[in-house]
Amino acid sequence: MKGETFIQAKRSEFEKEVFENPNSSTYWLALATHCLKEEGLESSLAILDKALKTINSRQENERTNIWKGMLNIIHYYGQEETFDELFKKAASACDRTDITNHTVLLFNCEGHFDRSESYLNTLLKKSKDKLPVFIRLIEIILQKQKYNLEKEIEQEDISVIDDKIKEIVRRSLQSLSKSSHLTFLSRYASLEYKYNRTLQGRTTFDNLVSAFPQKSNLWSLYLDMEAKYGENSINAKSLS
Repeated sequence: MKGETFIQAKRSEFEKEVFENPNSSTYWLALATHCLKEEGLESSLAILDKALKTINSRQENERTNIWKGMLNIIHYYGQEETFDELFKKAASACDRTDITNHTVLLFNCEGHFDRSESYLNTLLKKSKDKLPVFIRLIEIILQKQKYNLEKEIEQEDISVIDDKIKEIVRRSLQSLSKSSHLTFLSRYASLEYKYNRTLQGRTTFDNLVSAFPQKSNLWSLYLDMEAKYGENSINAKSLS
């Protein structure tokens, strides 16, 4: 009985904070976390459902935080089918890109890159701003390669990885306006550097600066990538 009294007392403290700050996702999430530990999944989700009914509709960031909290709880403690259903509701209620990026982070942390890719491909079909989604899809492939290497998981052949990236690049250049091509390709080349594919990144930058020799910001980015990720500083010096 004493233990139950302590738990209820603790819950009442969290509820007091929620009562005093009804539009704050911080206090709702704290209460939901407490309930998850002490009372279980259903109780925690019920709290967050109540939060969505309580928080003012104008408080978009606070409401989005609640949806993300629900996704976190279902991801770690619920079922896959339930997560997919909740994701659809969250994506409809909030900014779809924000919710998708949050979901991708959840799956990436556990090495479920194929699921991340699936969510991004769905976003690609619905998003008006496709450029960052294409970049994210390329990064997923590179993150998977890095993750598998660190975990000593059997890798795909490098030619398969290259072909997947080339296909996304091809799709992106077909889909994006020509005015966006330079931005896309420079961001893609920067990713290649970041994920230790220096040769591929350098080749893309070489082609870009040859095509746009007067673009000083492009040269600056190229030099920055060489300085940060190039095999040695000689490459950067030779470009300056």
